[in-house]
This record gives sequence, structure tokens and C-alpha cells, in this order.
Amino acid sequence: MVRCEGRVHGQDLRWSRELTSVRGRTNRVGARALEQRVRRHAQEDKETIQDERAMNFPLIVSYGTGRLWIEPRATEQALSAVRQPLGKASRFEAYRGCLEPTVSSELLRRWIKKMALIAHQNQKPLQSLDAVYGAVVGCVEGVEKAEYDFDMDDIVLDFKNGERFPFDLLSDGQRTMTALAADVAWHCVQLNPQLGGQALRETKGVVLIDELDLHLHPNWQRMIVNNLLSLFPKLQFIATTHSPFIVQSLDGQGLINLSEDSLLQERKDPYSIEDVAEETMGVEAPQRSQRFLEMETAAQRYYQLLDKLRDDKHPDVAQAKRELDRIEADFSDNPAYAALLKLHRYAAE
Repeated sequence: MVRCEGRVHGQDLRWSRELTSVRGRTNRVGARALEQRVRRHAQEDKETIQDERAMNFPLIVSYGTGRLWIEPRATEQALSAVRQPLGKASRFEAYRGCLEPTVSSELLRRWIKKMALIAHQNQKPLQSLDAVYGAVVGCVEGVEKAEYDFDMDDIVLDFKNGERFPFDLLSDGQRTMTALAADVAWHCVQLNPQLGGQALRETKGVVLIDELDLHLHPNWQRMIVNNLLSLFPKLQFIATTHSPFIVQSLDGQGLINLSEDSLLQERKDPYSIEDVAEETMGVEAPQRSQRFLEMETAAQRYYQLLDKLRDDKHPDVAQAKRELDRIEADFSDNPAYAALLKLHRYAAE
């Protein structure tokens, strides 16, 4: 069962979905009140806003961990929407497949190519296309320009270091972030074309992202949340992550530890990576590698066994020697460490 509660247009509501049998369908307890409230609000908006084209449609979209690698099948309806003349496609097309956990890079590139052709033909920029380009520049590290290159027949990114790469030759992290930023921006301009160049800043809604840090370099992970919030200030991003760098960048603001189902405390002092790893993620002694900790534990055990060797009458001397041999063999890949252990052993014997 999934339970929700919230304030919907000034009214406190609770609703739930529950699957009561294996072959049954989920019920919708409390959903009727939610539907009625939304319909009433929509009617109020229509009465207030005479022209429906002026309404600000909210964005709802979801991205899973396979968002780049699982290309959804391009349906005929989706393809026909891309082929529509400028301004003729329904704004509701942006809701098609919005909860699928993937990004259709093919449809995205077709739309960008179409807009680039229109801009080239009319010899003037399109605000919607420039908004999508701007989202890519704002989210992909080191990029100063994005455009559609007709010779390469692909989206091309120009980097500040002088390099220039088409979408297909970008790194996994760059491709993932390019597709994500462009797709969110496309949804904004498709839902609210009346906002023009302000569609990214004025569109409200919810964006779900699983593993936000996917394929991103640690330096990039520290900036990605701020970049997204700066580009889309009225969107609510709900994202999961295992990255201590993303957690560190938030200083506890808006963070929920799902393993403990509790809010993390906001901090006045900045988080260090060690603080995040140890206090938030439960990593023991993050300042040291796992191999170092194993060596430290083995050394302590080694010296305990040496005490048995010094006592020839101890009943476990033979067993102690066998265990000492095993420890030495385990660390044979570290000659200096193994030699140090043997030196102490010779002294004891």
C-alpha cells in the first residue's frame, strides 16, 4: 500500500493505493476527493483565465537508472507530434510517457533538428530551442555552446578547452546529463510555449531522478544539484543518490536517509566527505582504505599469535604457526609489510 497526504490547492487531503489480491487491480481510497479538488481548481482556472493558452501547465516526469541505455520505442503518435508544424502540436504531448524511466534521445534529437531547421529557414533564433541549448550548457561541465550540426547530423557540444564532440561521442556522464537536462527543458517549453525563453524558470512541477550521480565525476556531483535548481527554480527535484559528494553539497537541506526513514539534520558547519561517509552513510573509518583496515586487523592478530610462540609450552603453538603462515601469504603482494611481519616473527622465535 502507498499512502499520501498533502495540501492540494488549499485543501488538506489523504489518499492511498492498495493491491488487495495478486490478480486484482489497485483501489483508490480517497482518490475521488483528490480528483474532485483538481477538477474544481481546473474549472476555477478556466473561469479566471479566458484564454487556455495562457495557462501554466505543470511538469511531471521520471527518470530511472537506465534512462540513457534503454531507448523507448518511438510510437507513431510521438513521431507524428514531432512532425507537426511549429505551434500545432498539442501541449499535452509532453505528458506522453512522462512516468517511463527512460529518455528517448532519438525523439529529442528529431525535435531539436526540426527546431534548428525552422530557425535556419527563418533566419532568426527560436526561444524554445535556445532554452534547451541553455539547459545543456548549464548542466554539462565545461560546455560553452550547444547546437545542432547538420553536417554531423547530431547535437554537438563545444567545450571551453576548444574540443568539439557530437552527442554519440560524449562520455557516459556527459551523455547522461545532456539528455537529462535537454529532456527536462523540452518538457518545459512544450508544456508552456507561451512563456517563451522563461519557460525553464517559470514552469512548476515535479521531477523524479533515480541515482542522480550516475556516471558523473565527483567534481561534477558537487555542482549538479545547484545547477539544476538554478536552471529550473520552480521545479521540485526528488532524487536518490549514493554519492557522498551530492550529500555534502546540500549540507543536510532536504535530505532523507531512506534506510532510517528520517530527515538528516541541517548543519551550520560544512559537511566533510568523512562526516558524510561515517555519520550519514555508516562507513567505518572512511579515512582509511578497506585494505589498510584489513592490514591493521591482521597485524593486531599477528602480534597476539606471536605471544603464543614465545611460550613453547602453550598448547596452541602449532595452530598459531599455521595462522601466521596464512596471514603472511595473504599479504605477500605487499613485500615491505610481509617482511616486517616476518621480522617480528623471527625475533619471537
